[in-house]
Amino acid sequence: SFGEGIGLTCALIWALNGLLIRTQLHKVPPALLNAIRCGAAAVFVWMLLPFGPPLSTYLAVPLREWAFLAGSVLIAIGIGDTLYMFAIKEIGVSRTLALAGIHPLTTLFFEWLWLEHSFGWTFVLGCCLVVAGVICLSTRSQQESQTPDTVPTRLRLGVCLALAAALFCGLGAVLPTPAISP
Repeated sequence: SFGEGIGLTCALIWALNGLLIRTQLHKVPPALLNAIRCGAAAVFVWMLLPFGPPLSTYLAVPLREWAFLAGSVLIAIGIGDTLYMFAIKEIGVSRTLALAGIHPLTTLFFEWLWLEHSFGWTFVLGCCLVVAGVICLSTRSQQESQTPDTVPTRLRLGVCLALAAALFCGLGAVLPTPAISP
């Protein structure tokens, strides 16, 4: 269907984004690279404003809702994406994407915590299987690391950074929900 095609296209773009970021991380610090990326996106959004609703509609949005939106952007994109880029630098694109890709689970956690959404046991089981799969994808082969003590510090740091990025992205996704709920 059209939606599936769009979803696959988005996944391809996200993967290419990670590869392009990886090629630049040895030249530019992750925080600066994220600032450049956000600046380019902001320019693009400003260019699209004349094609959207009248600018006066933005003035009608209450300050509380702007605060939720700004907080969401700062947490998910400012902090989460910067941690994601640091993780790419430490453990590479494939591991980082696998680990940071659990952000829908952190989003569900924050929905459960703050919005009191409940989930059935099959859903929880499925989440556990996803996490187990991510762990399998992100660990090194047994030849490279025989015991937990021999896991390189950079791998541990990269895994922690990628998981923290997923946590911040999940929080950023849930934060504007009270503002956009009817």
